[in-house]
Amino acid sequence: MARVTYLERRGATYYARLDVPLDLAGHYGTTTRKKSLRTKDENEAKKRLWPVVEGWRGDFNEIRLRREITADDNGLAVWQARHELE
Repeated sequence: MARVTYLERRGATYYARLDVPLDLAGHYGTTTRKKSLRTKDENEAKKRLWPVVEGWRGDFNEIRLRREITADDNGLAVWQARHELE
């Protein structure tokens, strides 16, 4: 399994990076969220990273709770449930 990292360095500055879940990409109009952590120090970036990532995850959950369920959502839920049983 590949190691997942949410920390990205561009130039000397560190950024938080998280892939937007496929079911919400249309809402955001992008497949990736990025935010500058406003530091060039890796240890400081690691401290600032997790509150940003957890905030985004909370946003994703809130958006899912507010929107209407579509036929595609139902199909995805059935597919996920079947593959969890395997």
